[in-house]
Order: sequence, then structure tokens, then C-alpha cells
Amino acid sequence: MQRRAEQRADRADQRADRADARADRFDERLTRVEKQLKATGDLLRNGIEFVAKRDAAADFKINALIDAQTRADARMDKFEEGMADFRESMRKFEARMEKFDARMEKSDAKFERLLEQLGRRNTNGR
Repeated sequence: MQRRAEQRADRADQRADRADARADRFDERLTRVEKQLKATGDLLRNGIEFVAKRDAAADFKINALIDAQTRADARMDKFEEGMADFRESMRKFEARMEKFDARMEKSDAKFERLLEQLGRRNTNGR
């Protein structure tokens, strides 16, 4: 019976040793998983920071483009207003030139009549 008890004790010790070995392997795996989780967490944190910086840079560029487009649109609006004013000035100038041309034609006609009258006076029978 003592021998049987010793065998049982030996088997219990072997089982305990195997359980300790399993626990050690579990601890090793748990340590590896913890390291992987820490590395993944670091990677995620760094990735989020990178994406945030990249998005901030992209937002800055987009805002700069929007600002430049807005300024260009404002310059175009101002230019178009200037062109409208120029067209109006040209229209008024052309109207004045037409009146001037009409007056010049009238003056030319008067001048022609004057020349005719002067030409006739010289030929008054002399």
C-alpha cells in the first residue's frame, strides 16, 4: 500500500510538474500577447497622430486653395465691374463722337456753301 501511495504521489508530482510547465508556457504566451498588444497600441497611436497631421496639412492646403479661388473670384468680379464701366464709357464716347461727326458734317456743309458763295462773288461780271 505504501508503494501504491508512492506511485500515486509520483503521478501527482508528475501531474503537478506538467501543470507547472503548462502554466509556464501560458505565461510565456501571455507575455508575447501583451507585447503584441502594446506594439499594436503604439502603432495605432502613432498612426492616428500621423493621419491627424496629414489631414491637418491637407486641410491647410485645401483652405489655401479655397482662399486663393475666393480672391481670384473677387478680382474677376472687380475686373468685370471695371469692364462694365469701360463699356458704358465707350458707349457714351461713341454717342458723343456721333454727335461730333454730325456737327462736323454740318460745319463742312456750311464751309462748302461759304466757298461757293465766295466763288460766285469773284465772278460778278468782272
